[in-house]
Amino acid sequence: MRTVRHTCVTLNHDAGVPRELISSITGHEPKSIDEVLAHYTARTADQAAAALNMRLAHEAKGTKS
Repeated sequence: MRTVRHTCVTLNHDAGVPRELISSITGHEPKSIDEVLAHYTARTADQAAAALNMRLAHEAKGTKS
């Protein structure tokens, strides 16, 4: 259940939902939401950067023929 709440926080934050509303939806205290976002948004950004780098490397291999 914890993972579902954290996913809800992250997805709502990404959609622009105010933290106060997210807090009321999930039952988190505002400090908890900040901790969840700090953890998961950093991970999401790192994963996106890694995926982009892999894609660029793949495309670079295709142009060296």
